[in-house]
Amino acid sequence: MRTSSIIAALITTIAISFLTMSFTSHTGRGGTHFMEWKWSDVEHQAEVRNKPIFVFVGASYCNISARMNFVFRQKEIGEVLNENFVCNKMFTDESIMNNLRSSNWGVTSVPTYLFFTSKGKLVYKTEGYKDKDNMMTEIQTAMQKIKEAK
Repeated sequence: MRTSSIIAALITTIAISFLTMSFTSHTGRGGTHFMEWKWSDVEHQAEVRNKPIFVFVGASYCNISARMNFVFRQKEIGEVLNENFVCNKMFTDESIMNNLRSSNWGVTSVPTYLFFTSKGKLVYKTEGYKDKDNMMTEIQTAMQKIKEAK
């Protein structure tokens, strides 16, 4: 029994490490280019680039957050997000500051996708697993709401 507990703990540790490593700053060729910046840097880049902000809020322990990595690797998703947004990702379990920031945005579950104007005003939020088509629809909806907010 003790050996199986040790093996289970080891497998869990490896799985969490794998999930954490799978979310690199760039999710692959043609995929979404996520930064891992402090919020003040994200806002500055959005202002300099005159682009709205997209934030992916996930957690290393969340299986659905890990599954979204494959969606964000899709060339079509990456092209739209990279061209139209400053993209940032936050994992709520990595830092107290991220937890505080995400709770200020009404994040109660992961994954959550937040869309802001270039001035940092939250205009659209959606949650849960999204396949490529659903994510593209959410992005288009967010882009329309951002346009209306200007």
